[in-house]
Parts: sequence; C-alpha cells; structure tokens
Amino acid sequence: MLGCLSCSLFFLEPNPFAGNKNDFLLILMSIVWSIYTADHILDGYKSRGQSGIFRYDYHYTYRRSLSLILVSVAVFALVLIYKNRNSVFVANGMWLAPVLPFYFFLKMKGKLKPLVKMVIISIVFSAAVVSLYASSSLYSDFFSLERLIVSIIAFINLLVLEHFEFHEEQKPLQPESKDLYLNLANRMFIWTLLLLVLTTFQNMAAWPFTYSLLLVALFLRLILRFQKWFGVNLRYRYWADFSLVLAWPFLKLLLYIQSLCL
Repeated sequence: MLGCLSCSLFFLEPNPFAGNKNDFLLILMSIVWSIYTADHILDGYKSRGQSGIFRYDYHYTYRRSLSLILVSVAVFALVLIYKNRNSVFVANGMWLAPVLPFYFFLKMKGKLKPLVKMVIISIVFSAAVVSLYASSSLYSDFFSLERLIVSIIAFINLLVLEHFEFHEEQKPLQPESKDLYLNLANRMFIWTLLLLVLTTFQNMAAWPFTYSLLLVALFLRLILRFQKWFGVNLRYRYWADFSLVLAWPFLKLLLYIQSLCL
C-alpha cells in the first residue's frame, strides 16, 4: 500500500497534494489494501490456517476482525469514489475494474499460475499509479515509456518475492526450474537499465526521474545479490516492498540536488 502511494506521488509531481489528488491517493491506497487483504484471507481459508505461511495463517486466525475492517475500508473507498464520480481518475479506474473478478475467478479455480499472476499485478499496478490520474506530471510529459518501465520494476519486485518463496514455501503451480525467477529478474533489470538510459537521453533535464527509478531497480537487484542476508527471518519481504516506497523520496532528493545545480 505504501509502495503504491510512493509511486503514485512520483507521477503526481509537481504539487502532488493539489486539487482532488488527496482523494485519489486515499481511494488508491484503500483499494490496494482491500485487494491484498481479501487475497490473503482467501489464501488462509484454503488451508484453514495450517499452511505454515505466516501471512496466510494470520489472516485466517483474525479473519473476522480483518473482514470487518475490510468492509469498512471498502465502504470508505466507495464513498470517496461516489464523491469523485465525475473525476477522470474514477472513469479511468472503471477500465481496470473487470480485472478483479477475473483475477479472483482464476485464483478460486486454482488456475492462476505464478507468472500469470505477476504479469497481471504488475500491469495493473503500473496503470494505477501512472495512468489513472490525468496529471501534468513532469515525468509523464517527457516520455512515453513510463508505463512499461513501472510495469517492469513492479514485475522485478514480484520476481524477487517469488524467488525466495519458491525455496521456502510449498506453493502450488510453481515452475520446475528453481532459478527461473532469478534469471528473469536479472534480465528484466537489464531491460529496465536500457529503457531508463534511453529515456534519459530523450530529455536530459529529467534525469532525477529516471535516476530515482534506477535506484529502486538497483535496490531490488541488491536483494538478489545478497540472498543469504535477506533470506533470514523473511527480510526479503520487508525490503522488497520497501524498495517501492523509496521511489518518491529518491525523486524529491534528486530534484533538490538538481535545483542546487541550476
């Protein structure tokens, strides 16, 4: 949820708190939290709290309390959506709405393979943080590749998580190759690097935006580089999610450095 907030703020620069952007951010965070919580409660129900995976068993143990909070947060999001029903970001969000029942249908049927799941989530994540709010963002005004770049970074984030979980959790529908996710993450990192270099050369003044995304990608690459340390006590989960949170702080820092150089 915080990673989604940070990436959204990234693409709402300048003036990320102007106009009805606050409502947009609250709706986005509420929906993201609701989807993830519903997803984990569903996973917990499948194993009846006996999966051995902490987040699934936790959501099953406290399913009643979490379900009540989930309903409350969902209602809060719906109220804000109704309040902003004439906004462009609500209209744009309706194009993503059909993805949710499709996703949960595949999940309930047990046919949602990990790679398919990651592709769906990364594309939806990118569309949500880049495209929903019709903003005069400095970054999106300069380039046409931002959706692809964010999709790849989100995909790398999910590959990092799946790589570690492949060795620790008995999850269904996993591929045979134990290094598939690692190899894909390394290749996606190279593609991210090439795309960011390309977009930097398109407009040199926008280097704070491309460099900040590069730092996020480098942070994810660092987790894979030092697997032994990040594999202890599920550190990889916290740090992989934290990598997305760094997007906006990195941008603000680099924009400040740019202002000092001008």
